[in-house]
Amino acid sequence: MKLSLFVLFTQILSASAAVVTVTATSTAVNPKCPPTPVPPTPYEKCLKEHDGKSEFKINNQDCKCMTDGSFKINNQDCKCMTDGSVKCTDPPKPTPVPPTPQEKCIKEHDGKSEFKINGITCFCIVDGSIQCTGAIIPTPYEKCVKEHGGKDTWTDSDKTCKCNKDGSIGCVNPPLPPITPQEKCIKEHDGKSEFKINGITCFCIVDGSVQCTGAIIPTPYEKCVKEHGGKDTWTDSDKTCTCNKDGSIGCVNPPLPPITPQEKCIKEHDGKSEFKINGITCFCIVDGSVQCTGAIIPTPYEKCVKEHDGKSTFKINGIMCGCIVDGSVQCTGAIPPTTTPMPPVTGTITATPIPPLTVSVPPTPTPMPPATGTITPTPLATNN
Repeated sequence: MKLSLFVLFTQILSASAAVVTVTATSTAVNPKCPPTPVPPTPYEKCLKEHDGKSEFKINNQDCKCMTDGSFKINNQDCKCMTDGSVKCTDPPKPTPVPPTPQEKCIKEHDGKSEFKINGITCFCIVDGSIQCTGAIIPTPYEKCVKEHGGKDTWTDSDKTCKCNKDGSIGCVNPPLPPITPQEKCIKEHDGKSEFKINGITCFCIVDGSVQCTGAIIPTPYEKCVKEHGGKDTWTDSDKTCTCNKDGSIGCVNPPLPPITPQEKCIKEHDGKSEFKINGITCFCIVDGSVQCTGAIIPTPYEKCVKEHDGKSTFKINGIMCGCIVDGSVQCTGAIPPTTTPMPPVTGTITATPIPPLTVSVPPTPTPMPPATGTITPTPLATNN
């Protein structure tokens, strides 16, 4: 607010008159409009919360306020929470970097990049190897070979070992040599090369057999034969077994005998040798045919004739066919499948004559003894 004061000094002078204007400016605060308070910075807030001190102790630990208002306790970033508690976080840990070959070399030599070996000054160079003044240092591989009598491969107890290129040692169990016949014999006799059988002193000899003083020991094969009643081949359950030359036993399933005609007939009638056909008792006989009491069972040929209206010759799709002795049907030419009619063939067609059909007459069956009771057999149809 500006307040102007005009002071007029009038002085009557005889020579002149003057007017002086004085302007005074001053600033006043309106009590109705107080200034807006400036909020404290995080750092100032931290100072205020810790009695105005930038460095202080919490639980006997040295602390100090940071510019962002946080503070550190034992190198941990901490902050005051709204509930008055203190929250601290660990600083991020740096990602470990694997040592370089040179650093690894230096670490292996007590942290020194320059050192002495047998009085010679040596250094770790960039690739991790050692370089010396006036001397050639052996590589780890050469050092390993030297330490093992100049050999890169050797036997240690029951293992085969060798020097690797990096100087390390690798060992493996060597393959066992094949057991000899004599060693096998010794193993079979409790690890003894000399032993007694029925009071007689015996030995394992080079070929693996047993030799005794004053007695002939049977071979493994002879022993096997003796144990099976003097036979080298026998039947055990459903298997045929044999003594092998080394005394072991080999067994195989014997081949099944061929089925007889009678067995085939029985199998075809549900495993029964006696059964009924149309109420008549029938049997499978030795030749595989069926015989019934008081009735003659038609042969396969007669059955075929009966199935074709009593005719031994007939046509199927226009082709001449006939029943043969085993009951099957034989035709002259193939039976053509039913297809869409084809257009007529142009040109000359020569037809092959059909040979005459030969029909075998079945033998007269053996008459059976008369059946007891009254049985009326079904008569067979005659050929037309």
